[in-house]
Amino acid sequence: MIKIVGGGPSGISFAISYLINSRKDEKIKVYDGERNYEKPCGEALLNLNMNIYYVEPEILHEIKDFYIYDGENLIEERHYSSGKWFIIDKRKWIEEHRRYAEKSGILLSYEKVNPFKEKNGSEDLVIDATGPFSFNKLRKIPIARAIISSDLSLESEVKLIFDAENIGFYWVFPSAGKLINVGYGSLLIKNPTSKLMEFMNKKFRNLRILNIKTSLITLQYRAKPIYTFGYTIGEANGTVFSLTGEGIRPSYVQSSLLGKFLIELRDFNKAYNTVINHADFKELSDQLKLQYNLLTIYQKLPLSMRRSLLRRIKHAIDDYITKNVIDPRKVLFKI
Repeated sequence: MIKIVGGGPSGISFAISYLINSRKDEKIKVYDGERNYEKPCGEALLNLNMNIYYVEPEILHEIKDFYIYDGENLIEERHYSSGKWFIIDKRKWIEEHRRYAEKSGILLSYEKVNPFKEKNGSEDLVIDATGPFSFNKLRKIPIARAIISSDLSLESEVKLIFDAENIGFYWVFPSAGKLINVGYGSLLIKNPTSKLMEFMNKKFRNLRILNIKTSLITLQYRAKPIYTFGYTIGEANGTVFSLTGEGIRPSYVQSSLLGKFLIELRDFNKAYNTVINHADFKELSDQLKLQYNLLTIYQKLPLSMRRSLLRRIKHAIDDYITKNVIDPRKVLFKI
């Protein structure tokens, strides 16, 4: 039996991929402690190759207008004729994946399990898809996200407000209907909720907070298999772009390919190494490594240099928005 602990984007896409590519009647079971999926994030997908997803997401908003700030100062903006980001209802989307998986024959168990017990003494293959809550040693930071209503109405625009002093950023995205998704994460702030509350009280009139939640986000990517209680996939392996915060797409692509190649090669390490060099993931993997290295360098710079680099982001902004790719040559040398 294949046992997958975690029923988010990586766990459920791995399970579906493994089942689709399996040539024999092998049982697959997904464990998740929450029947109603929810992980605080911006709920944005890039408008890139939407065919990779087993379940098509419902698009709530198409984002065409982007505003980039360094604190109070608008440093760059972009306006496109078509949507470059899609805002989705991530909870609904993942729950639709789960229903698709169950109809396909995958077993889902909504219970909290001890992953070490699942592996201990068992011949089953155990997959760690627990995201930032994995027992790995990768670098993580706390984030806070609120769903609010106010006198501000967003339809096709997002705001990214960089906090150079604390090496973090706020996001302001549209959410369902006329609601707004606001969040904050930082390398230096251990309690992002207080910073987020301060920001919202300053920026929004007639503020009404519907909910506010905290979580973790993994910043450090490892381009090699990590073994905890089982083999890590998705964010448990660090598949989140450190400078953009996007994790859904790289996690989904990696996990889907792993499900496919594990069937072919019957060895997780071989399957993982095959995925790293596969055309559909190699560019993502290289960018994951690059962004973490850039963040590490950025953190060591004095505040004046961090702000200077932010002002030069205009030279790389279109790649950042349309592909979530950072080309440091464009920032440093304006190529």
